[in-house]
Amino acid sequence: QLLTPGGEHPFEVTSLVMDPGYSTEGRPFQHEGEEFGLILAGRHEVFLAGERHVLEEGDSITFDARVPHWYRNPGPDPVEALWVVSL
Repeated sequence: QLLTPGGEHPFEVTSLVMDPGYSTEGRPFQHEGEEFGLILAGRHEVFLAGERHVLEEGDSITFDARVPHWYRNPGPDPVEALWVVSL
């Protein structure tokens, strides 16, 4: 769910809920800007240039979005996260 509609902001804030097994491995991201993620519930894996980062509830991550990246919820619970991307 996009929390900053309208496109008039220097960043995009998204509330995410990802079911167990959700993965973007088949379509990794790479774009301009910075990303910040905060895990509100569950366990989330973030892969940056092939390196895996495991995030638990309360953990956060910030990285250069030009680095190839993708996400996975290894389960068994849904992941709830707040994600911010600079545009």
